[in-house]
Amino acid sequence: MPTLSQTEEMHALLSATVELCEDAVFLTTLEGIVLSWNAGAEEIFGYKAEEIIGKSVSLLVPRDQVKTFRHFQDRLQRGERVSNYEATRIKKDGRRIQVAFHLFPLKNAEDRIVGVASILRDITAHKRSDDAQRENEARIRGILETAVDGIITIYENGIVESFNPAAARIFGYTAEEVIGKSVNILMPSPYQEQHDSYISNYLATGAKKIIGIGREVSGRRKDGSVFPVHLSVSEVHIGTRRLFTGIVRDLTEQKRLERQVLHGERLATIGKMAAKVAHEIRSPLSSISLNAELLGDELD
Repeated sequence: MPTLSQTEEMHALLSATVELCEDAVFLTTLEGIVLSWNAGAEEIFGYKAEEIIGKSVSLLVPRDQVKTFRHFQDRLQRGERVSNYEATRIKKDGRRIQVAFHLFPLKNAEDRIVGVASILRDITAHKRSDDAQRENEARIRGILETAVDGIITIYENGIVESFNPAAARIFGYTAEEVIGKSVNILMPSPYQEQHDSYISNYLATGAKKIIGIGREVSGRRKDGSVFPVHLSVSEVHIGTRRLFTGIVRDLTEQKRLERQVLHGERLATIGKMAAKVAHEIRSPLSSISLNAELLGDELD
């Protein structure tokens, strides 16, 4: 059994530890009256110990969470712990903060519940960071899902990590059919066989053949058809991971229009030549002159 002096020493050490803790640590009666208030609680909530000791802890609870607060009080009176919960609380200046908390029923020597120990941590900044990250992820998903161009992300080993709806439309595969497989299924020969060596060569030498340089290549659809695409590849580092993102644009329609324009230009040139010949034929002297020129060209 510890002696009285040892007990007092342990109590002093415990009190010092609580006081140095950055979390809010305080004791209340079962009715919620504050009995103690450490420096961490003062820092988080803005109340000095003398301002809140003797008052109800409900000062910290927003109206929209009073019902939940009372539910926790009922659980504590039954001897239950309340651990790993998150809630909103109110600072002295009226600002709302997000906290994670643990509540423990306190018993006396007769094993009767006489109070509550509360430990709260301010997680407002963490929650804001999480919310910002979720918003950013939602924004990125929105871009990927609505982009006209195909966007494909692969790991260093060439395995597909993501495959957006436009890529699915361009290549004829669903995302489920491609994710987890090698990206070379989207390539015709000889690119299909050479792709892995392109990546390993870049990882070994740093020599860029297509990364950061957009160029025209050939793609292969699910049905086996080969078609022209413009491909731009960028490199992304996320923590210790390295990913490659490819942006693919189907050039099939563009090439078709280019051929139409070229065909039209050729027809226009032929039409101009035919008109010139017809004009020359209508003039005998000009026709003789033209024939002489043509004959001279032949002799040359």
